[in-house]
Amino acid sequence: MATFTERLTEAVRAKRSPLLVGLDPRWEQLPSVLRESAGDETPLSKAAVYMQFCRDVIDVVAPLVPAVKPHSAFFEQLGPAGGAALCPRARDGGSLQGLSPRRLHSCGAIGPVLLVAL
Repeated sequence: MATFTERLTEAVRAKRSPLLVGLDPRWEQLPSVLRESAGDETPLSKAAVYMQFCRDVIDVVAPLVPAVKPHSAFFEQLGPAGGAALCPRARDGGSLQGLSPRRLHSCGAIGPVLLVAL
């Protein structure tokens, strides 16, 4: 398996961009149609909406950027359900997903950031 640096370098070259997209879902700022689809505001329901929101964003940006970085604090505030929603596109895509090294409890750590192939 290629190292984190090799995978990131290849992704930057392939996408011709060094940019990444931050995934920072804030419940109050999500589109109302997504919030209403939850049915209620339990942590499990919110986590499902966060996951859908992130999937939708990743679907749009994956052809354009080599990486996305979810802000784990937004997910962690939902407890275990949020942790489960943190890596919505593991294994199907072509971008990299990273997390800051202060949050090394989900998805598996590789190199200086948490990495999951999208």
